[in-house]
Amino acid sequence: PAEAATAEVVAFSEEDIDARVAHIRSLMQDDQQDEAVAALRELQQGAPDLTLPDDLHELAQQNPAS
Repeated sequence: PAEAATAEVVAFSEEDIDARVAHIRSLMQDDQQDEAVAALRELQQGAPDLTLPDDLHELAQQNPAS
């Protein structure tokens, strides 16, 4: 649908969240901290009520949003 192209923040589905969490973890394992933090910010915007897993919560704590 054409509406999906708008800049509106769309709530992520469970699958989106799981995929993003896995992606962030793989970035962390590859030592790509900046990319992991950026992906984490997107995840938090798309799923503001999400309780982060411990490892991602720690990443967020170490890299507070500026």
